Amino acid sequence: MIGLICARLATADSDSDEAEIRQFLSGKHILFSYRDGGAVYGTYYFYNTHHCASGRYVDYANSSKQSVLGGEINQSWQSNGSWQVVTYQGQTGTYYVSSNGEETFWPMQLRADGSLYINDTISIVVQGPAQC
Repeated sequence: MIGLICARLATADSDSDEAEIRQFLSGKHILFSYRDGGAVYGTYYFYNTHHCASGRYVDYANSSKQSVLGGEINQSWQSNGSWQVVTYQGQTGTYYVSSNGEETFWPMQLRADGSLYINDTISIVVQGPAQC
């Protein structure tokens, strides 16, 4: 469980990384998107996440999947809760706790060109200011 996240590494580098990622996300509406599964029948996920400067977030998400019969299956949901940037097990990232208690940690890096990076399969696009 990530709930014991306070046992993080407190180095100057991780503190600096945390501050830079926090500054990047704070007050912004970010679209995170990725595909899970194969190119034809995989599921596409889209998370429109509003990172409020107060440490709260609102997430409007949807998924889309091609069915075997040629149709499309779409789902939508939303969540809200708190977010903070922490270093956990040597990785800096964003720790989300939804209002229903679900915990998620996404390791992140801020690259030299100013872009945010999670991994090669997740697209990250700043959409504008967060609606908080």
